[in-house]
Amino acid sequence: MKKFAFIIVAIMGASSVMAEDFLDGDYHYNPRVVKVEETWSLEVGAPNPEANAPQITMAMSPTGGLLEDYFIFTVNMRPEPSFEPGGLQVQRWYGDEKIQEKDGPVTDEMATWGETVSWKQVMSVDNGQLTFEIRDGSSETWGSFGGQGYLKIQIAQGYNSLNDYDPRTSITQSGIGFSGNRVASLTLQQIRWTLNNGQVYVLNAPIDIDSDLDPWTDGEDGVTNSDTSTTSADLE
Repeated sequence: MKKFAFIIVAIMGASSVMAEDFLDGDYHYNPRVVKVEETWSLEVGAPNPEANAPQITMAMSPTGGLLEDYFIFTVNMRPEPSFEPGGLQVQRWYGDEKIQEKDGPVTDEMATWGETVSWKQVMSVDNGQLTFEIRDGSSETWGSFGGQGYLKIQIAQGYNSLNDYDPRTSITQSGIGFSGNRVASLTLQQIRWTLNNGQVYVLNAPIDIDSDLDPWTDGEDGVTNSDTSTTSADLE
């Protein structure tokens, strides 16, 4: 309970500062959020490649929820269009309908004890086009990943700002779908908002959204968020 109280306070504090810019003066001339970057890290205890464990599903939305457009990033699995173990995948969804998926080039499964995986989830808008991309990824299993276009999805039109972005969607709809007992932490390290006038707001408040007491166990794999491996449609 204390953890989520802190999350709310931190996010509301950053949002209130930004709101002063958005609401000051003539609305039509106010700055717009044109880029949002979330920096994440995953610390794994004892992975189990035979069980394809653990499995991680991340969500990020330009609209503050999962009723319209949103994006999914999966780690150590490629669930669409049919489940494949290992690797990385990005997806675009509209409500319950999956629109598109793209896989990373390396499809290995996690097998290294104590591995740390880090990455950025980036949404940006330019001339009405919305882009979601994984960047600056680092891991032992997949090496450096993201930023080359293979973990990138674009929506051609309809988005002029990311003012409706709400980090609470990312925090509450992301997590370990399978074998959370093998994960030490899944942490949102930083959120960075960029406005169209060049101003940048940064929230540095490490938030561990999913951790277990015994990530080094080599016993039976457990299920943390669902009775089976999490699928994108289950997140709503």
